[in-house]
Amino acid sequence: MKLLYFGGENMVSVVNVVKLGGKVLVNLTPHDITVYDAKKEKVILTIPRSGKVARVQETLVGYDKLEDVPIVTKRYGRVVVVDQEGNTYPFPEPTPNTIYIVSLLVAQALRGRHDVLTPDTGAGAVRDERGMIKGTTRFMRFAL
Repeated sequence: MKLLYFGGENMVSVVNVVKLGGKVLVNLTPHDITVYDAKKEKVILTIPRSGKVARVQETLVGYDKLEDVPIVTKRYGRVVVVDQEGNTYPFPEPTPNTIYIVSLLVAQALRGRHDVLTPDTGAGAVRDERGMIKGTTRFMRFAL
C-alpha cells in the first residue's frame, strides 16, 4: 500500500503502511514495530518501518565536564520527518484515519495529538533473554 500525506508545503510519499481497525498506521521510527498479545507470547501485528523517520531537531547550547566526562546541554526544536536521502519535511498535520507511530521523544514533543502513538517500552515491553526489547503489547500517547 502507498499513502501520500502532506508535511507542510511538501508532499511526502510513505510506503509500507498497515491498515488496522479502519486506520492507516504509519511507522515513522527506524525499526519495524512488533506487537504481542497481552501474555507476551504471540505476535499479533508487525508494522514495518516506512522509510521515513520522525525526529526532534536539536541544538547544542552548552558544554561542560564532570572530571573527564563530557556533559552537553541541548535545546529541542520542532519535529520533522527525515527521508532516506536526509531531506527534512515538517511533521504532517492530523490526517483523517491516520495514526503516526513515533519514538518516545517525538511523542512527548507532540503531546496532545491523538493521531500520534509510541510503543510502550516500559510495562508493555516484550524482552528477549538478554533483556533487549523485541516488541510491545501496547502503545502510548501523551496528554497535554
